[in-house]
Amino acid sequence: MTSKEIMQLAIDSYGRVNQVIKTVEELSELSQALCKILTSKFTDDNTEIFENIFEEIADVEIMLEQCKMMFQCDKEVSAWKNKKIERLERRINEKRKAKNDE
Repeated sequence: MTSKEIMQLAIDSYGRVNQVIKTVEELSELSQALCKILTSKFTDDNTEIFENIFEEIADVEIMLEQCKMMFQCDKEVSAWKNKKIERLERRINEKRKAKNDE
């Protein structure tokens, strides 16, 4: 079974509402994991914290993929991502230009 088939099976088995709730839960867990690293120092001693962050990112990505499937919005999300990245590029370039003008 492909990952997409497994995710569709999860949507079908648990229902759309439950999968949206699960997405919110996973986003919260990632937020908590990221907050933990902010309260510690970025060192190799934080392997456990980093592993937790990696795991939570994976969970969030899986749930976001399910959201895109449920809302049938893959193209729209891609378009928004491109717009946001272009905006980010403009902001970075403006900041660089301002810094160079100083």
